[in-house]
Amino acid sequence: MRRVGLVVVVVAVACAVGLPAVAPPAAGAVLQVTTPAPDFNADGFADLAVGAPGEDVGAATDAGAVKVLYG
Repeated sequence: MRRVGLVVVVVAVACAVGLPAVAPPAAGAVLQVTTPAPDFNADGFADLAVGAPGEDVGAATDAGAVKVLYG
């Protein structure tokens, strides 16, 4: 499929599901994407979740766990 055809398909799908049409950014425009930092305990500081694959949890061997480092 040609790139132009792909754009038409994407626009058609977006219209079908009710998404608003968005114009592409101007040439040379600087885009900034910000994502909010996770704050698991709602104290206003970013927290970090770290996966610990293979960690034993209780009687379950190699179950895996997630450690949370609070900011």
